[in-house]
Amino acid sequence: MAYLMQNQQLKNLIRGSGVVLASLFGLSACNSTGQYTQQYSAARQQQQGVTQDAASAQALAARFAQAFNQMGQPSFISAVDQLYADSLYINDTLSVHYQKASVLENFKAMNKRIQRAQVTIIDVTTAKDVAYVHWKMRFDLKLLGQVKVIESHGISELKQNAAGQIIFQHDFWDPANGLYRALPYAGGLYRWLTPFKTS
Repeated sequence: MAYLMQNQQLKNLIRGSGVVLASLFGLSACNSTGQYTQQYSAARQQQQGVTQDAASAQALAARFAQAFNQMGQPSFISAVDQLYADSLYINDTLSVHYQKASVLENFKAMNKRIQRAQVTIIDVTTAKDVAYVHWKMRFDLKLLGQVKVIESHGISELKQNAAGQIIFQHDFWDPANGLYRALPYAGGLYRWLTPFKTS
């Protein structure tokens, strides 16, 4: 009997969370392929950027933060249009893109749900043509009539071309704790199914 009640509660939660999950998946306009490692390795080898030194990496990190600080504003789309090259690889852990056009469509959908974003650069390191940008991001997410404050830390592995446009971006961050657990309705289901433990 207890099992049946838990099963029914789970079904009710899933039913109520369907809209939220659909909205979340709508933030990324691309299909997930499940070939994360292979895509990353191939793109990292194919997308050769200009050699990074401390100054160029810091400048890239500043442009990156400046663009994403505009999330939720109409100017955000223009900012990312200038930031990224036409042909690229970008994996933000929610979606993978190979063309700027699909990145822009993804950001347009995301921009409708975000207000007041702040990106703070914590540290920048370099290795050959890569800048590793450690950031803290905070934004207000509008979803199902609620506004949730989302905060997370992450590292973006960035390569740029000679024009200073990003041709490769791979984000390393924790969407489970940085996003999913904070969502209305679906967050409760996620926390119940995968509790976070500290010992």
